[in-house]
Amino acid sequence: MEYLDILPIWAAFVVLVVVVLVAAEIGFRTGVFLQDRSPAHGEASMTGAVVGGMLGLMGFLMAFSIGIAISQHNDRRAMVVTEANAIGTAWLRAGFLDEADSTALREFLREYAEVRLEAAADVEKAPAVVARSEQIHTELWAIIQA
Repeated sequence: MEYLDILPIWAAFVVLVVVVLVAAEIGFRTGVFLQDRSPAHGEASMTGAVVGGMLGLMGFLMAFSIGIAISQHNDRRAMVVTEANAIGTAWLRAGFLDEADSTALREFLREYAEVRLEAAADVEKAPAVVARSEQIHTELWAIIQA
């Protein structure tokens, strides 16, 4: 698996396409050779059925892969909307606190939103962002408990 991690996705695609085309050509040439040697030389070839089956299988696999990708995208979008709604709800509920706590809570929420957006922009900062997010959660709960 580590070898595939080194290879860029476009190179993996090109290698896979070349391997499939070479395998199809070898299979075709072998089929033609065996058909020429067979005693029933005039019968219809099975090449069309095999190619049709391979294309059908490839279409099924593509549909399955695209379905998984769309599902992951929709799940990720739903999580972003849920988190945005939670931040908005916390912002509105901060108005029930006295002025000093409300201002502090809203500043922490603003910083939390900026930190989360920073994580979305740069994946390498994710561990630091998670640590800072947990610190902000702790500080928010301290304000709420007081």
